Amino acid sequence: MVRKFVVVALLLTALAVAAPASAQTGALTIRKVDTEAFPKVTVTVASSGLDAFSAEQLFVQENGARIDILETDSLMSSGKQIDVVLVIDTSGSMLGDAMAAAKRAAVDFVKALPDGVRVGTVTFSDRPHLIQGITTDHSSVIQRIRTLEATGETALYDGVAMAAGLFSGPNQRNVVLLSDGGDTASASTLNAAAQAIRKSVASVFAVGLETTETDVAALKRLANVSRGSYASAANAELSTIYQNLATEIRGQFVVTYESAAGSEEVDLTIGMPGAIDEVTFLAPERIAPPRDVRPSEPAPSPVRGPAGMILSLTLFFLAVASIIFMASGSRARRKRNEELARRFDVKGPTPASRTGDHSHRRLVPTRLGNAAGRAVHGSSMASRIDRKLEQAGLKLTTGEFVVGTIGAGLAAALIGATLAGIAAAVLLGAVGLIGPFLWLSLSARGRTSRIKGQLPDVLMILASSLRAGHSFLQALDAVAREIGAPSDHEFNRAVAEIRLGRPMGESLNDLADRIGSDDFKWAVLAIGIQKEVGGNLAEVLDTVAATLRERDDVRRQVQTLSAEGRLSAYILTALPFALGLYLQMINPEAVGLLFSTSLGRIMVGGGTTLLLLGTLWMRKMVKIDV
Repeated sequence: MVRKFVVVALLLTALAVAAPASAQTGALTIRKVDTEAFPKVTVTVASSGLDAFSAEQLFVQENGARIDILETDSLMSSGKQIDVVLVIDTSGSMLGDAMAAAKRAAVDFVKALPDGVRVGTVTFSDRPHLIQGITTDHSSVIQRIRTLEATGETALYDGVAMAAGLFSGPNQRNVVLLSDGGDTASASTLNAAAQAIRKSVASVFAVGLETTETDVAALKRLANVSRGSYASAANAELSTIYQNLATEIRGQFVVTYESAAGSEEVDLTIGMPGAIDEVTFLAPERIAPPRDVRPSEPAPSPVRGPAGMILSLTLFFLAVASIIFMASGSRARRKRNEELARRFDVKGPTPASRTGDHSHRRLVPTRLGNAAGRAVHGSSMASRIDRKLEQAGLKLTTGEFVVGTIGAGLAAALIGATLAGIAAAVLLGAVGLIGPFLWLSLSARGRTSRIKGQLPDVLMILASSLRAGHSFLQALDAVAREIGAPSDHEFNRAVAEIRLGRPMGESLNDLADRIGSDDFKWAVLAIGIQKEVGGNLAEVLDTVAATLRERDDVRRQVQTLSAEGRLSAYILTALPFALGLYLQMINPEAVGLLFSTSLGRIMVGGGTTLLLLGTLWMRKMVKIDV
């Protein structure tokens, strides 16, 4: 009897000791190993089937060696966002009890998730359908799940691929997949679906309803490539499995420890009594801690002693002398130009003093500007630049403009390289080179437009002076004195040229070319004809002035009537670029497909061609010559 009592006591003691271990029976799954702050390693672990979790019982091993844990915290408390996408089979095989059980289980699953977890829903039948994008509004997700109906074939792989594409940002990504049959309608393959899951770094928790058509191998592969899990279930077991999945997602925790490895493969083991998991990762190279750098003596100068002092003083005085020479040379040149202009205009003050347009201070050294001018002298570009500078009324030489353009390009490229690298340097450098030419063209166009607007008044002053008995040269001088800027400068120049002996016809033709007005060329032609055949020049000029005013009125009316069309052209031309920039901001992955795939590049090329054709067409429609 005593022996039997001892045996029974021993059995009861063994059961009492074993009970806690059995209560802890479950699984730990390492979801992610983060080595960005190496040697600190952060591991995300999911627990399932564990009745209790104790940080004191948790242990970490690297290559079999025990590692001290620095910190253990729940995933939600660590500030990590969790995203879950429910992928539900709504094909015809789910019709009836299976669909009803799937909806109940999905609704219970969403209700069991914490409020901060974001949830989305994708279904698949003949093709995948996005039922609800990823959101924290669980009530909206539940409402949409309750409206699901079963019909059609099974596009399993396409549904998984669509779910993988919904994730964005650094959030943890989970796909809960339910299907009762193999794929029958997808455009993609199982390999493509697995690749999409692997690329999205999502974990797939697959649940297969037990039917003769269930493709267990496909579901297991999708789970295995993502360190997820697969479970087989009947309709009655769905709610239990979904509740366990919700508990596992909700019960994740983060373990932080300091690694002892470096630049090698590490076999990581995390476990506790009754549950354990292992994973292998590559430890990055350790960054050596900064050494204690003690202040040292400054590096010796390459030139020391009296020789270094003499060299430094020489360079300093040369720099100061160069600055003084450049400033004094600019002042002397300005005075010389003012004296020359005063001698040309014997009637009174210089054009600069009348218009307030004083000689400019040269920002480019004279020798450098002259060297650049000689380099481009005789080329078509130099003649075009010189003509544009005259039309814009800018007191710059061709060489100075070329030096300024090159300097702007280099400065813009340097800024781009400093801020964003080589690509930005090339882009900003091109803008810096093109910008001065665009500014020069706009300046010349604006000035010639203002001169053209003054031509009717110019012709009226000429006609009035001729009626008063003045000669034509005196009439031109009256125009130069009475007309406002910018025409006064051009007519002063013409008067000065004629007084210096240049033929009047040549001077007026050159003036018409600088202005770029066909109307004034006709007036100059009428003046030339009148000088040969005689007649009343004042009356001719009155007629030309009246014609110019009428044409200007018609031109303004046309501009007013075509304003809406021009505005529409600007908006339609800018709209594709604005829309592309907006899409790049909200969904860069979708925009990237336009440049990384053959079909996308064809679409970009076709769209660019159509945009150019449309822009030219609209420009032709709204541009009306008068």
